[in-house]
Amino acid sequence: MSDAKQVRASRRPLLRLVQAAAAALVCVCTAAGASPFPVANATAAANPLHASAQHDVKSANALGANTGEFAAATNRVAPSFNLGDGIDGEVTVEISPDAPTTDGSKPLTGTIVLRNRSTNAIDKAVIRLELNVDAITSRSQARSWLGDRKSPVAVGSTISETAALAEIKVDSLKADERREVSFKIEQADLTELGVDTSSIHSLRAQLVSNNHAVAEGHGVVSGGEIADGADLSAPYRLNVVVPVLAPNSNDTLVDADTLAVLTTDGGELDLLLDAVEGTSATLAIDPRLLVSIRALGDTAPASALTWLMRLQQLDNPSFPLEFGDAHLTLQQQAGLDAPVRPESFRFATDGNTFANVNAYAITPAATGDGHASPAPGASKPAAPTPQGEPNDPNTPPSTAELQGFDYSNPDLVWPVAGTIKNAQSFAMWASDGKGAVLLVDGSQVVDGADVTAGTGSMQRIGSTQAVVTDSQVQALLGAYLSADSDAARNSVRSDLIAATSVSAPGFSGTGAADQGSQHAAVTGPINVVTLPRTMVADPKLVGALLDDLDALPAVALAGLPNASNAETASLPEVAFAPGEVPDYQLSDVAKLEELQTRGESLTGLYDVPEHAEQQLHAEFVLAMSAQRMSTTTHKATLEHFEAFATGAWRKVRVEQGSEIQLIGHESAIPLFIANNTDRRVTVEVRLRATTGHLNVDKPVTISVAPNSVTRAQVPVEAIANGSTTLEATLWTPDGVQLPSNAAFPVNVNTNFETIIMVVMLSVVGLLLVAGFVRMRRRGLARRAAANETVAAEAAESDTLEASETNTETDSDASTDGAVVESTTTNDTIEERP
Repeated sequence: MSDAKQVRASRRPLLRLVQAAAAALVCVCTAAGASPFPVANATAAANPLHASAQHDVKSANALGANTGEFAAATNRVAPSFNLGDGIDGEVTVEISPDAPTTDGSKPLTGTIVLRNRSTNAIDKAVIRLELNVDAITSRSQARSWLGDRKSPVAVGSTISETAALAEIKVDSLKADERREVSFKIEQADLTELGVDTSSIHSLRAQLVSNNHAVAEGHGVVSGGEIADGADLSAPYRLNVVVPVLAPNSNDTLVDADTLAVLTTDGGELDLLLDAVEGTSATLAIDPRLLVSIRALGDTAPASALTWLMRLQQLDNPSFPLEFGDAHLTLQQQAGLDAPVRPESFRFATDGNTFANVNAYAITPAATGDGHASPAPGASKPAAPTPQGEPNDPNTPPSTAELQGFDYSNPDLVWPVAGTIKNAQSFAMWASDGKGAVLLVDGSQVVDGADVTAGTGSMQRIGSTQAVVTDSQVQALLGAYLSADSDAARNSVRSDLIAATSVSAPGFSGTGAADQGSQHAAVTGPINVVTLPRTMVADPKLVGALLDDLDALPAVALAGLPNASNAETASLPEVAFAPGEVPDYQLSDVAKLEELQTRGESLTGLYDVPEHAEQQLHAEFVLAMSAQRMSTTTHKATLEHFEAFATGAWRKVRVEQGSEIQLIGHESAIPLFIANNTDRRVTVEVRLRATTGHLNVDKPVTISVAPNSVTRAQVPVEAIANGSTTLEATLWTPDGVQLPSNAAFPVNVNTNFETIIMVVMLSVVGLLLVAGFVRMRRRGLARRAAANETVAAEAAESDTLEASETNTETDSDASTDGAVVESTTTNDTIEERP
């Protein structure tokens, strides 16, 4: 028994017993409640099987089960819509078992789920329930019974002559209605029918309306406890491959914000490690995740570094995927000489510091084969701390260091299912001639659904070692993860019990089991299955699936077999069924190669052409990933790569302008350069005159920010007067011409500059003369005004003197008896008697 199984042993007994007994009730409709109803044998009406349901129930005998006819309804109405192929898939029946014990303490219970997705009601509906007493004894029988069925069998056709029958009345099922109907089969009835052993039995629920079979669902059931895988000397040993993928985004590497969300507690990647920790699940790791975290250097989110350390410390088996999960068989069949891989990540590491790179460098995993498990409930590792001597912070890790991981199976290559054309040539091509071990989907092996059951997954295809998956169980795991309800998952769980139980070498299929000591070493071949090759939307489901598989009877989870340790010649050889990739993907690769070549010619536009070329190469690898080349995403992938590689080809352009008037011998032509890409570009602007009027021999280099317009000034020299046209073109700095161009009419007048100069000088001269005259006149005016002021002052002075003289004369005249008046004006003295 594995450590993981011992950890879960305490919570599994009830579930194990219950699921073993309920190993496959599979039809679905609503309801709850119970009212007993007898079920008769198809050939002997006295069969004692009973069941209960909320709806009305009739015995098969009363319905004329021996003749295969239902009793006629008194007012039978013909259906208002076609009950044949027209509604296939629109009306469905599923059987979902509950988890009853099979030791007689509880009955076998389950739910039948009815879904009417059509636009018409189904009238007078009943459920016809049948249990086959004959046991399923092989995988092929189980697969045939549980395989997809669209068209129901005719009403009255029983599973076998020993089938026990019952009918549950559900009346009308409305359009777009989902209904659940519960049922119960008592343990005493199972015993009386002889189906109380650990054998697997067929169960069918058929929806009938007006004597027409509308739809039916298939399931299986076990009436007794199936021996646990740990108790069988040869159980069905199983390893599950879980992809650990980066998000399928348009970024070359996962950005820091996204990494922080994915790796924080409760993030998708954090929950995925929760799901696989302590199990023997094999991890198929996308190196893009490792590079995205390490390339950030000291700026990587703490949660991402913790997650990376935790991943490296897991003891799970592991092997590498290609970067971005690149599609290798597509590359080979497209004619590429070797697998395309990123050459460098300096475009992402330059500018970052790596002082603490040892904190998240490669940590060797614990030795072991994937069986050991950490102690249950162990806490997650703390955030990493630097170990050893600090690195030069400006020296980034190499490409190999960024992608490095201590894989347990580094030589295992997982091609996309159904696409290998020649296994041997592909194994050599994918490993540079060394010869890889291939993980081959069972669909590419003749009888692949059964070929590994007895001998295990380790096979050989010619001289090539191959791990071949169990395609039957693998399909059921995919159905489990895509189920949209608990009832649907219960149905798949029931199918898994049937498929794995009859596959166990120690399971007889008739109720007997070759039981060994619970403590004996578990031996036998290991089967391998893979989960869907996408990032898991709900990682908790992966954990639930692994728990359910670990609890299944007859199953023992195991580690991934190490193919490289096996002698190829000693392995069983399987018949290989060649496959190939779709034609549309080959066409897409041809377009991608053309776009890459054009993109390489444009790398000179960017600040660091070497980095641009490195990123372009990484994007080319990503464009050929298994997810991006699917039928639903390949067109968007081409569009994205075209925009990234050659977007600047047409999105960097020179804007058209109006007519230009060029005056003088030397000038600069203004042009506007638009950059409609998301990256800064540097372009060279060149002008050419269509005539000899202008000389342009000095191109201008200009840098344009993302999604912006920048003005460029291009110098020109006028040679002669006249009209000409300037043609503007854009070039990369390393000499690749872009398709954008513009033409500008130019009027050249070299003499016009002289005329303007003469006119300007004349105007200046006139202004100077006018200024001089004006200043002269102002000077004369100021002088005249000054003279007038002086004269006025002199006159006033004379007047005062004369006045004083007269005063003196009057005084003398008065004294002498005579009046003498003396007035002096302008040197004239006038006397009067």
